[in-house]
Amino acid sequence: MKQYSRHLVDLLALSVVLLWGFSFAAIKISLDWLHPFALTAVRFLPAALLLFALLGLGAWRRGRLVLPDRATCFRLFLLGLVGIPGYNLCLNSGQRLLPSSYAGLVIALNPAMIALFGSLWLKERLQGRTLAGLALSLAGLLVMVLGRDSNPALLRQHLLGTVIAMGAPLCWGIFSVGLRRYSAQHGSLTVLTIALGLGCLPLLLLWPPDLGLTLAQGGAPLWSSLAFLTIGCTVYGFSVWSSVLKSMPAARAGSFIYLVPLVAIFAGHSLLGEPLDASLALGGGIVLGGVWLATSGRRRVEVPVPEALA
Repeated sequence: MKQYSRHLVDLLALSVVLLWGFSFAAIKISLDWLHPFALTAVRFLPAALLLFALLGLGAWRRGRLVLPDRATCFRLFLLGLVGIPGYNLCLNSGQRLLPSSYAGLVIALNPAMIALFGSLWLKERLQGRTLAGLALSLAGLLVMVLGRDSNPALLRQHLLGTVIAMGAPLCWGIFSVGLRRYSAQHGSLTVLTIALGLGCLPLLLLWPPDLGLTLAQGGAPLWSSLAFLTIGCTVYGFSVWSSVLKSMPAARAGSFIYLVPLVAIFAGHSLLGEPLDASLALGGGIVLGGVWLATSGRRRVEVPVPEALA
């Protein structure tokens, strides 16, 4: 790769990381006006249409579009249910009870869950450091929550939110590892778009009938947050990260992922006034250390989808 090309790829990766890091603050703002279920629908149904448009444009430029067979599409539909509604309903519902910086650190477990499910599903040897890293990350989350919340009611709320949000990394581990077998044959963006599009179909039932009124009441903070999440974090983030993974070694791409929770903490503090304290720094450091332990020192399998989705 030419030097300037490498710099360009690095800049693209950094742009996606910044978007994903700020997405937690945008989700928090949107949840002031939308139920977690409605937010998932409003964000991902338009994003699915835009991704299908990009897929169609690419096929038109190449002069062909090869789609998976119906059996594969059905499996992608099932994976899409886990990876899109499942992941985001857990994240949005949990973040309703959590500061955005906490949610960013919970989602930092995504690569560790990919490592865990890769070992279980792809019959790779499950290393002790993977389990130790996950245990260390969970301990870091407890340090973060227990070290800050002296109010019993707030402590229970944050613990519940953390447990709910933990469903998101579990869903993403299943989704990411499940898509690997189809990516090589059909292309990562094609597989991801089909899984996302089909998985989003049940979200039609969650589309808020009074969305226009809600957007009017929420004003610029709401609709700008939704546009940021839909166009920036989802359409741009998914498509650009798929290209980044083709041009950058997976280990190097993984190093960018570690920046997402740090950006989330900065965004929560600067945009939402969330406090920075010793428990957040200590717990966050333990979480990231656990993720590093769980994902280092093992044979890396290329991941066709983002390792951290916000």
